[in-house]
Amino acid sequence: MNDQPGMIVVPNGQDIILGRGMAQSRHPGNIRLHEAVQQYVSQYEAATNRSLKTHIVQLIYDQLRMGGSRFVESVQSIGVCRVASHDTSKTKVAHAMRYRLRKVREARELFSEEELESVLGPMGSIKFDSDGSTLSSLEEGSW
Repeated sequence: MNDQPGMIVVPNGQDIILGRGMAQSRHPGNIRLHEAVQQYVSQYEAATNRSLKTHIVQLIYDQLRMGGSRFVESVQSIGVCRVASHDTSKTKVAHAMRYRLRKVREARELFSEEELESVLGPMGSIKFDSDGSTLSSLEEGSW
């Protein structure tokens, strides 16, 4: 697969679409990104320095790329997508990780560890909605 940065492409189901909004967050590739981030959230939180955090972000990026994902950005003015640069792509992964970590910490403030574990299991297995915004299992009335 030719995926040179800047190349015009038609996104497929494995691609990660950069940007905000429901269309991007529900895209299968973006869901894969959030699932991959979730696998490493505990390690990222435990990382004691920037170098370790950068290494974790690189692992996630590599895992997604080896799985066939490309990071693409929409060019609204002409209605196409182009392959994002390596740096832009890694920034997307790092942002997704920081966002997920913030949501984990918010959940810890709202619920005791015992409540979280009784519903979700250990903290490393928290599951979020496809858009990464809320804890699916902790929505009002679900427990």
